[in-house]
Amino acid sequence: MPNQTIDFDHHSAEFGEKSTEILSERRGECPLGFSKAHGGYWSVFAHRTGIKVFQDAAHFSVCKYTTESGEVKGGLAFPTIESLDLIPGEVDPPQWNGYRKLLNPVFSPAAVDRLRPRIRVLFDELIDEFFEAGEADLVLDLANLGPALVTVDFLGLQRSDLELFSDPFHKAMWAPAGSPEWGEAIDGFARIPAVVLETVQARRAEPTDDYISELVSMELEGRKLSDDELIKILVQLLAGGIDSTAALLANVFIYLDDEPELRTRLLEDEKFLQRATEEFVRYFTPIQSIARTSTEDVALEEAEIEGRQPVVVWMASMNRDSEVFDRPDEVVPERWPNRHAGFGIGAHRCLGSNLARAMFQIGLTQVLRRIPDYRIDRERTVPYGSKAQVNGWVKVPATFTPAPRVAAG
Repeated sequence: MPNQTIDFDHHSAEFGEKSTEILSERRGECPLGFSKAHGGYWSVFAHRTGIKVFQDAAHFSVCKYTTESGEVKGGLAFPTIESLDLIPGEVDPPQWNGYRKLLNPVFSPAAVDRLRPRIRVLFDELIDEFFEAGEADLVLDLANLGPALVTVDFLGLQRSDLELFSDPFHKAMWAPAGSPEWGEAIDGFARIPAVVLETVQARRAEPTDDYISELVSMELEGRKLSDDELIKILVQLLAGGIDSTAALLANVFIYLDDEPELRTRLLEDEKFLQRATEEFVRYFTPIQSIARTSTEDVALEEAEIEGRQPVVVWMASMNRDSEVFDRPDEVVPERWPNRHAGFGIGAHRCLGSNLARAMFQIGLTQVLRRIPDYRIDRERTVPYGSKAQVNGWVKVPATFTPAPRVAAG
């Protein structure tokens, strides 16, 4: 194995501009490597090595912990986002098992299918806002808003608080760590729990037909969930529902700009759309990386990783590994089977992956149906400045033939 120390900083401006090329270079050098940036951390690039980490919860933890000096470290992001606490995302087995068993049913394929008509209505409402204008920003006017609106609507949070919930998640993903915008996002995360708690308390007093009402009535091992648990679960659901699907939609909108035949096929063939969805997730990998922390000294490949070391697994690199994927740097919509790691692998595989697929497929379908001739103004598109966690776009302006709005749904 080559030298395990590598020149790598996933929060650098260079990585923000050339993440795909840099990950390819690092993957060609070694399956994992150690960088001295940000106090030191390991990065995993190979598909086989990423699977080993994801499937070994005993040695690679998702939990946060507090150092002797009082510093909070660990969790799903590196550097750690202290003001963002997540359940079940930052809980290890066996405690994780109970939370997932409690939450899994509402995100099953059958449960998500029941939500599809409502998701379609909400996306149509957003499209109606710009349908007659002949121009829109497919990120600011649709991709950012659609998944966030669906998530808030499903949970039962106030639509008037949509910006309060969505802005920190979007900003934290595109802003470089340490920048003023990053600081604003961290401050925004700190404001969310109090607003969520108000709704939790209101539903305890007077339940409705939303998911928060269902959550407050649930029991885990014979007891009701605490306010702290409910807040962390709901923040997790907001985190999972807001930014990653927006990033996938934005990338696919741009990719389809010069693919009229593919647009038609996606619209007309539902089975093809389902397979293409998996390929889009693989190729664009909205969630680029997920962090773990080594629980003790552990051997991985030929490396010796000390305990309490950050380990960042690069799904974006795993998904371009030529040992697993033929023509990895091409979009192959018919690819099947598709062993991508876009939703994670193992115990912490994305809880809301079925809902994410539904939001993506409905959002894409409604755009292809209602503004089929859209064209992207590529000179005005703005990608995320950071690709440390999410592969997204800040702005994707488009033009299309205007038409009178129709009734949503």
